[in-house]
Amino acid sequence: MLLAGCAKPDFTEAVTPEVATSLALLSQQRGDTVSLDITLGGGAPAALGSFTGEVVQPASWRFVQCDAQQPQALLACKAHDSTVRVAAAWAGGTHAGALVRLTYVRAGTALPSDVWTMSVSEAHSVRGQSLADSLQVRAQSVAGVVR
Repeated sequence: MLLAGCAKPDFTEAVTPEVATSLALLSQQRGDTVSLDITLGGGAPAALGSFTGEVVQPASWRFVQCDAQQPQALLACKAHDSTVRVAAAWAGGTHAGALVRLTYVRAGTALPSDVWTMSVSEAHSVRGQSLADSLQVRAQSVAGVVR
C-alpha cells in the first residue's frame, strides 16, 4: 500500500482544457433592420450576474431598442452618437445563450464594410466576484450584411 503513493505520475495523460466563458455579438438582418444579440457561451466558472459594455455601430445604422433575452433581467441601454452603452444584471444569474438583443434600423446607405464592435468594461458573478480575467469578449467586429 505504501508503494502506491510513490508511483510516478503518468505525464502522457491529456489535460482537458478549461472552457472559457465568452460574450459574443451575433447578428441577424431582415431588410432594413439588424438585430444584434449579446450572447453568453462557454462553460461559466460562476453564473454571470452582471455586465456593462458598449456596442459601436456604423454611421449608416440607428439604434432603436434593446430587450432582455433571459427572464428577470434589470437592463438599461443608452445611445449616444454611434455608441450604445449596455448595463444588465440578473439576481439569479444567467445561462448560456442570448442575454440582450439590440435592434438597429438603416439610417443611410449601408456598406459591405459596415462593422459593429463590442467591448465589456465589467462583468461579475452573482456573488459579486469579478469575471474580468476569465471572460473572453468575442466580438471584435461583426460585419453588416447589405442586401
